[in-house]
Amino acid sequence: ELNNNRIANIGDQAFLNVPLRTIYLGNNRLQRLNVVTFSNLLHLSSLTLDGNSWNCTCELKEFRNFVKDKKLTSETKCHYPDKLRAKIWNEIDEEEFACRPRIVPRGPSQLRASKESETIKCHVSGSPRPSIEWIFNRRTIRQSEHYKINEFEPVGSQRNDILHLVNSELTIVGLRPADAGKYVCRALNRGGDDEYEFSLEINAELFKGGAFTPQTTNTFFIILCIIV
Repeated sequence: ELNNNRIANIGDQAFLNVPLRTIYLGNNRLQRLNVVTFSNLLHLSSLTLDGNSWNCTCELKEFRNFVKDKKLTSETKCHYPDKLRAKIWNEIDEEEFACRPRIVPRGPSQLRASKESETIKCHVSGSPRPSIEWIFNRRTIRQSEHYKINEFEPVGSQRNDILHLVNSELTIVGLRPADAGKYVCRALNRGGDDEYEFSLEINAELFKGGAFTPQTTNTFFIILCIIV
């Protein structure tokens, strides 16, 4: 009986080799628990969890499924996030236990075109797997010959079997001056959304005569003249 003890965390081995049938954890400060803490309690038949500040995100989903499948509790309610506040665990769809997407910047947000095609990379984490879209001039970019979108999960992308890591790459093929501007990577799932803005600069000098002329050509020519 551990009610009303201001408990905020319980270790994975707290109940190791203790043949418990009932555990009272009501009115504490718990927000999440791990399945491994209770998985060895073969005779556990009741678990009181009311009165805690449960954060019903993807980090609690596995434990919620565990107590639901074993019918250990029935009236436990969410405290966070706001949209799930006061809702009973067992009445919430599994996909609602979500973690809002987070875009993790890797590399500069301001890009300067140096070749005929440029690729912008966006790295996202979240659960369930976020969907990703690209926006240019307030319009969603669609896959085409001019825009190539490649989306994939890198090897070993599951972090603690909770969060999905997703990479999305937007390649602009056959750059033209009109492609300069702001590009937005937007990720969303049931937990919410996040977005990140990239700026692409295109030097008009690259398009003298209407054709793309890489700067490297001019640089090579200058170096050659110096050598001669």
